[in-house]
Amino acid sequence: MTDFAPQRVHAPKRRGGLADDVAIYVRELILTGQLEPGSRVDQDAIGDAMGVSRSPVREAIVVLGQEGLLEVLPRRGAIVAHLTREDVIDHYELFGLISGRAASAAAIGLSDKERHDLQAIHDRFEVAAPSELSALNRDFHRLITRAAPSRTRWLL
Repeated sequence: MTDFAPQRVHAPKRRGGLADDVAIYVRELILTGQLEPGSRVDQDAIGDAMGVSRSPVREAIVVLGQEGLLEVLPRRGAIVAHLTREDVIDHYELFGLISGRAASAAAIGLSDKERHDLQAIHDRFEVAAPSELSALNRDFHRLITRAAPSRTRWLL
């Protein structure tokens, strides 16, 4: 188990709550292997990295515990769950199904301006620096997700 020292990140434009942003950040750390299975989640380090207090970090931990990405230990914090290859495949298959539903809704429901904005983001992918790709990907998918029904948005 290695210690994880998160770097300060630039929080995305606010569309959800702080806990949502923290959950997205920690989920990404887990799914990319930056937080290793069995490692303790350092709530203070995560809060410092995101520029938030401990409350949204704790809320995010509860959500990630319900998703099975963290094992929440009462009064002792949380550790990263041991995920199997099948767990990861299942996660991305389900995410793909729900994302497909959002894309279908976007194909029908986006305004001309939103379609133009989506195309502009897509065009920027072609020339963007590697350091910009994550933010562009997030913006692209957020625009699509906004067109989805509320239950689908909640799942995403």
